[in-house]
Amino acid sequence: GVSVVVLRLGWQQPCLVYLDPSRGFAPLRIDRWLEDDQGSLLARTEMSHLRQMSGGLWLPEHIKLSQYRMSERVVRADWKPVTPAYVELVMQAVRLQINRPIEWGQVLPRWDREPE
Repeated sequence: GVSVVVLRLGWQQPCLVYLDPSRGFAPLRIDRWLEDDQGSLLARTEMSHLRQMSGGLWLPEHIKLSQYRMSERVVRADWKPVTPAYVELVMQAVRLQINRPIEWGQVLPRWDREPE
């Protein structure tokens, strides 16, 4: 229900990123395609319940990933929710913080050292 900017990454098997210009170009949806944007949908990620953080940064509190590649039939570009995804992963943020130093070794999964 909002006007978005669509960013296409790649030509064959593209990734389409739907950005909301009214919220600092926060991503609202990401579609990954098997062929082209008129072909077969591989996966869809939807971000919602965006919260504004400091500096105009918007972060989603709710992320839903739907994977279609290994379902009974591959979902087409004119996708309607008739074929269930073979995997749906829903993530809900319980706390959002920015500009907080990472305490290496305290992060799960545990890292043995800082990245190089």
